[in-house]
Amino acid sequence: MAKDWALVEITNDSVLASITTSDGSADDVARTCLKKIAKGPKGDAGILTRTASGGEMTGILSGTPSYTRLPYCTLFQEVYTVRLDGPLANGDCGSAIVDAATGELYGHIVAGCQRTGIAYIMAAHQVFQDLEELLDNE
Repeated sequence: MAKDWALVEITNDSVLASITTSDGSADDVARTCLKKIAKGPKGDAGILTRTASGGEMTGILSGTPSYTRLPYCTLFQEVYTVRLDGPLANGDCGSAIVDAATGELYGHIVAGCQRTGIAYIMAAHQVFQDLEELLDNE
């Protein structure tokens, strides 16, 4: 079953330091993120993201899910449409999309239009469910 995510262990101390809060540990950040996984927006939602090309951007996430089938996959997966307030570039896939008000994680960019800034995001709740199933089977 092909997925549009990879599980990567972070072992570099400087990378770990860059993703921790000033007063917390990497474990605190991981626990906080896991507690803030959105099941999906309850209507259109203001979002924040930080892309490789444009830095911090805002946008609007549609509350209506769509379903897409990734290349070489047989199953459809839940995605949401986001309209960013700026253009996208190669390398922006994987950028996290979070609720601007609550900080909940909605998902990550899996496809988009460079010119319009419209992108599809893979639903985080589905990714974490897949991870849980994968890790339970090992």
